[in-house]
Amino acid sequence: MKKFLFLTYLLFLYSQAFAFTVSPNDTPVDSSLLTDGQEYRITVEGIWDCSNDNVTFADAEWCVPYDETPDEWYEYHVNNEPPDDMFDLMIDDQFIDWYGRANEQSPWTPHTFSPDHIYIYDVIGNNLPIKFKIYDSFYGDNTGGLTVTINPVPEPATLLLLGLGGLILRKK
Repeated sequence: MKKFLFLTYLLFLYSQAFAFTVSPNDTPVDSSLLTDGQEYRITVEGIWDCSNDNVTFADAEWCVPYDETPDEWYEYHVNNEPPDDMFDLMIDDQFIDWYGRANEQSPWTPHTFSPDHIYIYDVIGNNLPIKFKIYDSFYGDNTGGLTVTINPVPEPATLLLLGLGGLILRKK
């Protein structure tokens, strides 16, 4: 019975989730409408090729310099000054401090490099889509893209009801 409830829960989450690719071009990508008041977790993963004179690859938050080792990722600022985080994935034309983690056992923390190139960010829906765009000054040399997945975060009451339902069914 536990397996049934767990599978039901996973199916619920899966049915509410949606995923898409954001390409490193000048065209933003809109998500589906996000339900007003519902919390969502945005997960972005992958790297893309920006092939400019200074940077070779980038993920949602960090980039690796041209002719450097792949372990030396950094944040590239236009004129070396924030807030123009070149090559970052933006939400609604805003720069985001994506949450990363040093390894799978580490907690998610803002503006932290993730060696697996997976980042998260939580938002509250407002019956509007979210616009995603990779920030760059020249898009003609870019290839690849980032995969974005948006999942609803279940409310604690929903989890409690699922747990209580499992207890009731287990006692029968």
